[in-house]
Amino acid sequence: MIVLNTHQKYFQGSVSPRNATRCRLYYLAAVNAVLWGANSVAQTNAPELEEVVVTGSRVIQNGDASPSPTTIISTEEVLTAQPGQLNDALQILPVFAGSRGSSSNPSSTGAVAGGNGAANQMNLRNLGIRRTLPLLDGLRIPPSLFNGSVDVDIIPQMLVQRVDVVTGGVSAVYGSDAVSGVVNYILDKNYSGVKFQLSGGVSDRSDGEKTSAGIAFGTDVAGGRGHFVGSYEYRNEEGVLKRSDREWIRQAGFTGAGTASNPYALIQDTRQGDFAFGGVISTGVLSGQAFKSNGVLSPFARGQRTGVAALDIGGDGAYYDSSLLTPMESNQLFARFDYDLTDNVQFHVQAGGNVKTNHNYADFVRLNNVTLRSTNAFLSPTYQQALATATPAQTTFRLRSYLNNAPRLDAIAESDQWIYNTGLAGDLGDYDWGVDFIYGKTKLKTTLVHNINYRNLAASLDAVFHPVTRQIVCNVTVTNPGLADDCVPLNPFGPTAASEAALNYFQRPTDWNGETDMEAFSGYISGAPFALPSGPVNMALSGEWRKTAFSAVTTSDTNTPYSCTGIAFNCTPAPRLLEQTLAPFPKATDTVWEVAYEFDAPVFGDPGDKGLNLNGAARYTSYEQAGNYVTWKVGLDWRLSDTLRFRGTTSRDIRAPNLYDLYAPGNGVLVQNTDLLTNLSPSVLTSGGGNPDLTAEKGETITAGVVWKPLPNLSVALDYFHITITDALSNISGRDPNIQNECYASGGSSPFCALQERANGSVAAAIAAYNANPGSVIGNPAFAVTRWGGYDLNVAEQETSGFDVEVNYSTQLFERALNLRLLTAYQPHVYTRQPGFETTDYGGVGWGPDGAAAGPKSSLTALARYQLTDQLTIDLMQRWRDKLKFSGVASEVFAGGKDSVASYTTTNLNLTYDMDLSLGKTSIFLNVQNVFDKDPPVGAYTANGTRAGLRDGFAVGDNPMGRYYTLGLRVSM
Repeated sequence: MIVLNTHQKYFQGSVSPRNATRCRLYYLAAVNAVLWGANSVAQTNAPELEEVVVTGSRVIQNGDASPSPTTIISTEEVLTAQPGQLNDALQILPVFAGSRGSSSNPSSTGAVAGGNGAANQMNLRNLGIRRTLPLLDGLRIPPSLFNGSVDVDIIPQMLVQRVDVVTGGVSAVYGSDAVSGVVNYILDKNYSGVKFQLSGGVSDRSDGEKTSAGIAFGTDVAGGRGHFVGSYEYRNEEGVLKRSDREWIRQAGFTGAGTASNPYALIQDTRQGDFAFGGVISTGVLSGQAFKSNGVLSPFARGQRTGVAALDIGGDGAYYDSSLLTPMESNQLFARFDYDLTDNVQFHVQAGGNVKTNHNYADFVRLNNVTLRSTNAFLSPTYQQALATATPAQTTFRLRSYLNNAPRLDAIAESDQWIYNTGLAGDLGDYDWGVDFIYGKTKLKTTLVHNINYRNLAASLDAVFHPVTRQIVCNVTVTNPGLADDCVPLNPFGPTAASEAALNYFQRPTDWNGETDMEAFSGYISGAPFALPSGPVNMALSGEWRKTAFSAVTTSDTNTPYSCTGIAFNCTPAPRLLEQTLAPFPKATDTVWEVAYEFDAPVFGDPGDKGLNLNGAARYTSYEQAGNYVTWKVGLDWRLSDTLRFRGTTSRDIRAPNLYDLYAPGNGVLVQNTDLLTNLSPSVLTSGGGNPDLTAEKGETITAGVVWKPLPNLSVALDYFHITITDALSNISGRDPNIQNECYASGGSSPFCALQERANGSVAAAIAAYNANPGSVIGNPAFAVTRWGGYDLNVAEQETSGFDVEVNYSTQLFERALNLRLLTAYQPHVYTRQPGFETTDYGGVGWGPDGAAAGPKSSLTALARYQLTDQLTIDLMQRWRDKLKFSGVASEVFAGGKDSVASYTTTNLNLTYDMDLSLGKTSIFLNVQNVFDKDPPVGAYTANGTRAGLRDGFAVGDNPMGRYYTLGLRVSM
C-alpha cells in the first residue's frame, strides 16, 4: 500500500468540513496486499493515515475491512517509474492488459477507435475497455468517444494523489460497466501551496520528443471556511510518424491461410507483390513494367513468393507504413472550490476540461488497378507508341500504385471535453449525507485530412491535351465544360510524379462532429443505525438519475451520392464517394435511474482486531432502453490474527448497451480482408449498425484471497479471481474467418451468409460453383465479395480466471531507506464462446480481432527505491511478460509450429536529486526508460491479410521506442 503524505482523516466522504466529498467514496482502497500499514515503495517515514478512504463503498471506513483485491498506487510512484502521462504510466500495473493509447493506432473511423484512434482508454484484464469503469473521486466520468468509451486524459494529473484499481465486479456500487473493475482517480482536494513541473524527453534515436509543463495551487479562503485548488497542464508529443523509423519492425506480417496445407508464416520485408511505389502496369504489352523513376519504365522484380498471392518478401513491391506513435497536444484545466456553509454542511463546485488533439497516420493513397488511356498526356510518346502498335492495339491499360509522395490517409481528432460538478455534503447527527449534480459535455471533431474523393480521383486520372491550348488538362473539362473546371490532372507515372495541386484536388478534408452530453443527480445517506456486540453495523442508501445524449453530423457520410457524368474511367456511381467515412448520428438519448443499499456488519470479534466482517450491496437499475436489472455483491473479511486474514467476494454485475451499441448508423469502412472462398483480398465496404433490441451483458465474479504480514514491514497478498460474462455482445462480422466458414459449410443456408454480397449476386451460387469446381472460383473476380456486413447480438460468453500477487517490503540498508514492491498477474485463459463456433482463448495472445491487444498469461512489475544520500534517490523498475501467441484460435496452423513470440523484459532507471532552495523544495530528475534498448519481439495479427505491415510489428504494451530519456524539474512551495 502507498501510504499517503497527508494529515487529513477520511471517513466515508465526510472529511474536514471544507473538503467534504460526495457519496461515492472510495472502495477497497488500502487493500491489495498491503493492509494494516505496510508501506511499499513510498518513503518509509511517511506518516500513516488514521483511516483510509474506501473506493466504492459508503459504509466501509477503512481498507483493512475490504474483501476485494485492490491495487493502490500513488501518482508520484508511478510517474517516477515511467514519466509522462499518468494514464500511460498506469499500464505498468500487470492488471491492465489491452488498454489503448498513442501506440495502438486503430483506424479513427472504426467502432474500436470511436472517432479517435489514439484516445487513452483503460482496460482491466483485457475483458474490454467498456467493461472497465473510470471514476474521478468515485463519480462516473462522462463518455468521450462515439462508442461510449472514456478518454481518461481529462484527469487533472497534477492534483491526483493516488489511483485505486479495484479488480472485481462492483456494479452494485457503481452501476453499469464495472464488470472487470474500476479505476478511481483520487484528487488531493486539500492541497495548499504552489507546485510546478517541467520535463522534456527524446528517444535514443532522436525522435518521439515530448514536452510537459504544469502548475497546481491551493489555498484557504474566506477565513479558512473555504478552500480553492486549481491546475493547468500542457503536453506536446511529436510522435513517431512511420513504423519504418524502427528498423527492427521491417514491415512484419503474416502469409498463409492458417491451414495444414497453407500454414501461417510470420515474415518481414513484406511487399505488396502487385503494387509499386510509382506504379506497375498490370495489363497488355507493357505488363510487368514499373515506373521506378518518374516517367521511365523498367522491369518490376517480384520478391520471394509466399502463401498469399498478393504478398512477397522483398522485391520492388510497395508496403504500408502507418504511424508508430501518434502525435498529441493537450491543455488540461481544473478548478475546485469548497466552502463550509455551516459547521455541518459543506458546499463544493468544480470544473475540469481537456482540449486535446491527436493526429493519426495510416495508409498511402492506392491506385487499385485503375484504367488509363494509352494516350494519357503524361505518358511518354515511346510507351504510347508501343501500346498503339501492339497486336491488337491497346486503347487502355491498367496500373497499380502506391502514391508515396501523396499525404497518407490521416485523421486529426480534436477533443473538447468538460466535466462540471456541484453538490452538498454534511452530517446529521450520527449520519453522513451528500448530494451531487454532474454535467459533462464532449465535443469530438474528427477531420479526415486527406480523404480521397473517388469522383475527383477518377477525373484527375484521365489526363489529355487540351485541343486548343495544348496544355495537359482533365478530359472532363474538355467533354463537359463547366462540370469540373477546377479539376487538376494527376501524373501517376513515378514515385514523385504527382503534383501537389493534383493531390490536393482529390484529397480533400472531411469533418465529423460528435457531441455527447451527460447529466446526473445522485445522493446518499450513511451511518450506523444499530450495533452488534462486536461493533456498529454501517449502512448506506443511495440513488442516482442519469441521462446521456449523443448526436453527430458529418461531411463524410457513406451514402453521399455522386455522378460519373463526363468521366470515362474508374468511376462507379455507387453510394460511396469517399475512401474514409464517418456516419452521421441522429440525436439519441437514454435515461437510467437506480437505487442502492450497502452494509458492513461485524459478525464477531473486535473492531480492528481478530474477527469476521460481512458486507454487501444491492442495486436496482432501470434503463429506458435496455430494461431493468438487479446487481449485488457479498463479501467476507476474516481476520484470523494480526498477521493473517482471508477475504472473498461474489457478485452479479452488468454492462448495459450504450447509445452506440443500440443506435449506431451503418458506417461503411473499406477493408482488404481475405475472402476464403475465392482467396482474393479485394478492398470492399464493410458496414453494420446498432441493434435496439440488445440487453445488458451479465457478469458473475468470484474472488478469494489471503493477506499475510509475517513482519511489520512485509506484506504478501494472493488473490484468485474468476469472471464469467454471459449475454455478451458479439459483433457478428461477415468477414470474420469463422463466420465465413460457417456460411460456406452450410451451402449458403446459414443466416451468416446474409453478411456478405458477391459480384455474381448469389452467395449460394458461388458456394455451389466452388463445390463443383474449386478452380473455377478461386482467384475469379466474377465471384469476388463486394460487401461485408455485421451487427451486435447478445450471443457470446466470456470467461477468465487467474491470480494476482503483491509483495511489499520496507527496510533499511546502510541506514538508508529501501522499499521494494512486486506486482504480478497470472491470467492463463480468456475464453470467448459463441454457439456454433470454435471456442477461442485469448489468454496469452498478443493480437486479436476488433482491436484486441496483448494479454499475457503472466506478467510482473518490480519496483525498488533506495535513498543513496539525503538528496539523491534511485528508482528502478523491471517489467516482464511471458511469451505471446499470435492467435487465440486453436485450429490455426503455423509454419514450423512457430505460433508465438518470446517473452520480453525492460528496465527503467530514475535518479532524483532534491534541493531546498529559497523558492521551495526543488527536485531534478533524470529517467531512462528501456535502459538496455531492447527491441520487442516482432509479431503481427494473422487476420490482417494483405494489409501486412500496416499496424503490425509488435504487441501493444511492449516498448517500440527503444531507450528513452526524460529530464525534468519539480518545484513545490
